[in-house]
Amino acid sequence: MNAGIGARSGRDREARERREAQLALFDSIPEGAEIGRIRPSARDATRWTIRVDGRVVATLDGREVDRLGLREGGVWTPEMCDAVREACALDEARKFAKASLARRACSRSALIGKLRGRAVDETIAERVCDEMERIGLLDDPSYADSLARDRVSRGPVGRRLLEQKLRAKGLDRQEIAGAVERALEGSDPLEDALRLASARAARFGSELAREARIRRLTGLLARRGFEPDIVHQAVRRVLDAPGEDPGGAL
Repeated sequence: MNAGIGARSGRDREARERREAQLALFDSIPEGAEIGRIRPSARDATRWTIRVDGRVVATLDGREVDRLGLREGGVWTPEMCDAVREACALDEARKFAKASLARRACSRSALIGKLRGRAVDETIAERVCDEMERIGLLDDPSYADSLARDRVSRGPVGRRLLEQKLRAKGLDRQEIAGAVERALEGSDPLEDALRLASARAARFGSELAREARIRRLTGLLARRGFEPDIVHQAVRRVLDAPGEDPGGAL
């Protein structure tokens, strides 16, 4: 297993275990228990630690504490329990999403997949993604453009390969189509294919048979995502250029 994937899997498992432990804690607090101390966290004064029945049940942003109407000496009701439980889930998912996007951009679909891997409820995952979009941390069209431009900058590439790369990132069809169109704007697919095929053909030894040259050039251009008719034209023109062995057929 890839080390990065293994580490991520381990972190996801730990997150699920913490989530399960938190849910078990909520379930263990009796209805009617008294809400105890609500104090700023020692690590971050903007976040407040809430105790109920003598136990720390949550640490939330102070604004969220106010929104929930949490007060020292208040009564812990089933409705309050559900509201705090949801607030904790949102808070944890939000922190993970921000940290993940700060490390590396990704698509909305990919971020939802990461959140779901950490046992985040689908509704919560969708809400967090909506928040990330509102504050500009999650932007599928910009992400698609960045991916497409980066791939094009690294050498001639066809539309098919660009589309495949973007689909693999969880982007939808409309975003892919727009990003590919913009990345390839002004380029000529035949000229790009010719440039790539010519560079590769120049490295062939004189002993390499024409049929082998055809296979290698065709395979190269197909892997780079060029359309079949473009591949055919480019290979034919490169192999029929002056200095190439005229033997064989394309």
